[in-house]
Amino acid sequence: MTFYKRLTSIIVPTFITWLVFEETIYGYTNITPTSYLYLKLLPELFLYAILALLIYNRAISGHISSYKPSTFDYALVFFVLLSFLSTLLNDGSFLMAALNIRTSLRYVAIYYIIVLSGSLPSPHYLRMLLGYVILLALIQSSINAVQHIMGDEFRDKYFGGPDIELELSSIHTLITDKLDKMGAAYGTFGKAAPAAFFMMIVIIYAAINAVRTNKILESYKWWLIYISLLVGIFLTYKRAAFIIALLVPLITAYILKRTQFVVRYIIFSAAGASLFFIFGSLEQNEYVREKSTAISPYESIHNLMTEEYWSIAFTKSRGWMLTEVSREVMASFKPLGYGADEMNAKAQLATLGGEFAKLLSFGAFDDVFIVACLVYYGPVGLILLLLAFYDLRLRAVRLYKHSDLEYKQIALMIMIAILILLPAAFVERILEFRALSFLLWSLCGYVAVAERHRLR
Repeated sequence: MTFYKRLTSIIVPTFITWLVFEETIYGYTNITPTSYLYLKLLPELFLYAILALLIYNRAISGHISSYKPSTFDYALVFFVLLSFLSTLLNDGSFLMAALNIRTSLRYVAIYYIIVLSGSLPSPHYLRMLLGYVILLALIQSSINAVQHIMGDEFRDKYFGGPDIELELSSIHTLITDKLDKMGAAYGTFGKAAPAAFFMMIVIIYAAINAVRTNKILESYKWWLIYISLLVGIFLTYKRAAFIIALLVPLITAYILKRTQFVVRYIIFSAAGASLFFIFGSLEQNEYVREKSTAISPYESIHNLMTEEYWSIAFTKSRGWMLTEVSREVMASFKPLGYGADEMNAKAQLATLGGEFAKLLSFGAFDDVFIVACLVYYGPVGLILLLLAFYDLRLRAVRLYKHSDLEYKQIALMIMIAILILLPAAFVERILEFRALSFLLWSLCGYVAVAERHRLR
């Protein structure tokens, strides 16, 4: 397995780099729609091929039987099987179901490559990898600042993704959706949400080091990195990512039992929020449609305070999905949901009539990822998915209690990341973001291997 261990140490940083910059690279080419789709799928197919070869080699060498499945493995397998069963019961398309399940479990192959190869990274490798990821995030934050200053025309000309328009129903997640707010920076991701949530995950590492260290100069360095990434997220206009990123130091300090820091941070945050509201009250308290009117990042957050914003949210947007659609799914007595075929599931809900008819053209359906999963996979499928991540977090907790500094840091990263994924999944299809998903599954794989080595 030595070959696969070495290959994994190359694949992880290489793939993260490619996934961060791929959209801008494609933007400089005259790529056709078909080529674009194949190129987006190629990295995943490469990982599947490596995983298949790894399983084959373990099987012929007799090592495959030594692998002890975890709760995560069982939950994942049953989730996939029940998803296809639900699709069958609802007369959906297996192909569309497979594509939908794939986007929810994007890059889980790298997790199994790391786990099956027993690729336990050295502390030096972990420091280098996480330092490199911080560098990538800081580059994105810097690019965001330049894009904000120079404007949308500059942003789209030099950093935009390929100009491709396709109508592919359930595989819409394979193509670039450019319906961002005017003025929103997106780094090299081609879209604001993947950029914001990638930095949101990376900011956890900065917050851990800033809160953990007692050395003043080192602490200042990490706080500077944290603030730089926070500004980068702020400039994407992604309010959920920004608010969650603000909470990360508080969550970190709570887990590390830094009580005094928690109190100071709450007081500081309350004072900052008060100033924000006071300043906001001096402005015109009016809702602005951000995708058709250029506004500042501050005004984007200020919109959260307007009555019209919440009125629209609970009648036409995410609030409606949370209150009406989720309630209907729970009351429909379909424990396995409406199937993983997205369009078929929407059509079945639309037959209920009334407001549900607008689901057929509802572009924000998958943004409320939790409710979308509830629709596709039902309460049983959603519970299995949550159980899988809960098991990963338990393993991270065990590793955190019995490991050295570097392993403690990745364990704490996963503990916090899984905590914040839940609220994030109420507003974005977060597991479908490529760079974030690959980084998350890679770190989960390292945690799983380290936990087995340290606690066996």
